[in-house]
Amino acid sequence: MADCYRAESLVARFFPDWKSKLCGIVKQAFKNTNDEMCELDKNARICYVNLGMDSWEHLLTFIKCSLQKYPEEKTFHRLLPDICGFLFRHDEALNGIENGLKLFPDDVGLLYSRGVHLRQSESRANDEVIEAYEKFLSVAPKDHHKIPESYYAIGNEYFYKLARTYSAQKETRREELEHSFRISKVEEYYQLGLQAEDIQLPDFLPYKCGQKPIIENNLALLKMNKLKTTPETPNNETTFADSQVAVEPDYVLLTDPNRLRAIRSHREDLASRPKLIAQATSMRKTTINPSNSQPTSRKTTGLNPISFRNMDTMVDKVFEGNIINVTSIEDAAVGAYPSIRLALEDDNGDVWRAFVYNFPDQDKKVIQQKLGFGAKFCIVNPYMRLGHDGLFGIRVDDPASIIMHSPRNSSRCRFFGHKEASKHCGNCKWAHYCNPKCQQMDWKLLKHKLVCRPV
Repeated sequence: MADCYRAESLVARFFPDWKSKLCGIVKQAFKNTNDEMCELDKNARICYVNLGMDSWEHLLTFIKCSLQKYPEEKTFHRLLPDICGFLFRHDEALNGIENGLKLFPDDVGLLYSRGVHLRQSESRANDEVIEAYEKFLSVAPKDHHKIPESYYAIGNEYFYKLARTYSAQKETRREELEHSFRISKVEEYYQLGLQAEDIQLPDFLPYKCGQKPIIENNLALLKMNKLKTTPETPNNETTFADSQVAVEPDYVLLTDPNRLRAIRSHREDLASRPKLIAQATSMRKTTINPSNSQPTSRKTTGLNPISFRNMDTMVDKVFEGNIINVTSIEDAAVGAYPSIRLALEDDNGDVWRAFVYNFPDQDKKVIQQKLGFGAKFCIVNPYMRLGHDGLFGIRVDDPASIIMHSPRNSSRCRFFGHKEASKHCGNCKWAHYCNPKCQQMDWKLLKHKLVCRPV
């Protein structure tokens, strides 16, 4: 089994009911080796991590110890960034990858991981991500199952690069904008990804790729914004269809993958709540006690404004002496769990999930009115907390730390956030939009269908 994991984790497949027996075999192997350096101990360690026999935090510590014991084992170098990814510690993952590449400079697993973690790192640059994926593509076999994903990821990086270029240069000459905002690279790498899918090994089909729907959405976004390629333009560069710039940068920025992921996750939660509430046995009545306590203060004087970008989002920590202004951009998820789940957007447009405990009023209408879609408030001493699912979010144990600015505003555009949106969804009637474009984007990118219920 360890050799299967060494070759490719997808090869080591087994029936779910086998896991307990396999874990028992691994534990017995540890007893037999008595922690001595040997091939059996090394193999048991590889299986222990891949079988997920502990929490992510403990597995990360275990991997680091295994690397100290067996520094030449390539599999441990590959596993470290994988575990860091589950903990969203991308910078730590990149450090581990660089150490591994010193020993194995052309290892496809490490090269691919570098592209993935650079893409998700806050300090990354688009060109750096593209270069990392291109390096992986240069050494990977043509039928490697991560090649399509890499092509799609590169195409998305070109999209975001062009989006940022446009946003930064929107006051410069129109000719510079036309030169910088091209869709040829996005389309090129999308087509390369489709071609790579055609030569995938049968064992890895049907092929699933997280970057593919994103690049398809990005291409649709460019087309919706009236960008076109004209034969008169050298090298098929993109020109704008109208005399004025047709692309709105806000639409581009709203397609940030992290934002899309956060909102989709919240809507999936909203969609699942009714079923969980109906199944009373599935309801969680308790929560894991937090490792830190959140000081409460109704005074905002002397507090330092903070945003999600200024917070270390990988550490369980109370940011005491700080205050964050947020807007609730989805309906509050109520019931089935002891907390109220929110999707909050800060002043930079970044989105994080939040969990409010001990809310004084249990009436769902009151909760939606105070914390639901469009409500604006600030949180004093925000607590970035690691959840039971291994993901971070803002935790509020004392609702007194929430200072309200304005209540729910259901007339805001569900996609763009503009106030007093005049259009609404013809099916559910409660989702408002600025125009048909916003409704299309909300349906396609943010999966409005998950929460759209006919009146």
